[in-house]
Amino acid sequence: METEELKEKVLFDFSKLEGLIKECYDTQDNLASEIPMSRSSLNQRLNNNLSFNSQDIYRICSLLHIPVSEIGTYFFTVKV
Repeated sequence: METEELKEKVLFDFSKLEGLIKECYDTQDNLASEIPMSRSSLNQRLNNNLSFNSQDIYRICSLLHIPVSEIGTYFFTVKV
């Protein structure tokens, strides 16, 4: 049973991250250009179609002033 659960795709809730993006950069497009990443690529990650890699997370945290201690809250909160 555990093996089957591990095969399911985990979906993350990026709503807190999206709120901070809106607060700091107004649009995903504005943040994406600073990362640098296409708006489409950022949107695909925020919609769980692609995964953020460690470099993406590092750059976004730097730009949005997210402390290391809060990375889990912004990037690894599982959708319920």
